[in-house]
Amino acid sequence: MKKTLILILTVLTFFSCKKEHFSVEGYLVDERNGNHFNPYNDAKVRLVTDQGYGYTDELGSCQVDQNGYYKIAIKNKKTGFTARLQLSVGDDWHLNQDHNMTVSNNGYYDFIIKCPVTLNRVIANQTATNFDSITVNITNSKGTVVYKRPLNTNYTTLNITQLRGDEKNYLVSYIYASGLFDTRYDTVFVGCRTTVNDSIKY
Repeated sequence: MKKTLILILTVLTFFSCKKEHFSVEGYLVDERNGNHFNPYNDAKVRLVTDQGYGYTDELGSCQVDQNGYYKIAIKNKKTGFTARLQLSVGDDWHLNQDHNMTVSNNGYYDFIIKCPVTLNRVIANQTATNFDSITVNITNSKGTVVYKRPLNTNYTTLNITQLRGDEKNYLVSYIYASGLFDTRYDTVFVGCRTTVNDSIKY
C-alpha cells in the first residue's frame, strides 16, 4: 500500500510539474522579392508577455542568423496565452516590429523587412532672418506624408524616416521666414536601408 501511494504521488508530481515544450521560428523576409536575409548587424527576436505599466516578462530570445533565421525554444507550464514577438534592431527603434500571437505548441512567424531610407536634411540660415516654420510634403508610392516643424533657431536638422528605397520620393519644402516663403523641390532615389544627407542654405 505504501509503495502504491508513493508511486501515485510521484506520477502526480511529475504531471503537475511537467512543462510544455514549444518553439517559435521564422525568417526576416525582404518585402521586394520575398528572399530570406538579414540586413542588420544586431537583430534579435524576443518573446515577451506584457505585465502592465510598461513591464514585460521575457520567455525566450535569440539572435537572428546571417540568413535571417531565428528560433526560440521555450519550456513553459502552459500554452494558449497571448504574447508578443519582438524584432529589435540595435538602438534604432524605428526598425523594430511586433507580432501579437497566441502561444501554442509551435509557431511560425516571418518579419517583413521594408525598404526605408532615412533623410537627414540640414537647413542652415546664412542670413540674420529667423525661420518661422518649415513644411515638407513627401509624395511616394504610398501616398503623401506631411511634416511641419516650427523652428526657433537659424540651424536645424529634419530627420525623416518614411522615405522608401528603390523608388522616387518627391519632396516639396515650404520655408517660411519673416512673413515670406520659399519653395524647394527635390527628388530622392536611392537604394534600400540607406541614409541620405541633404542640405538647404537659405
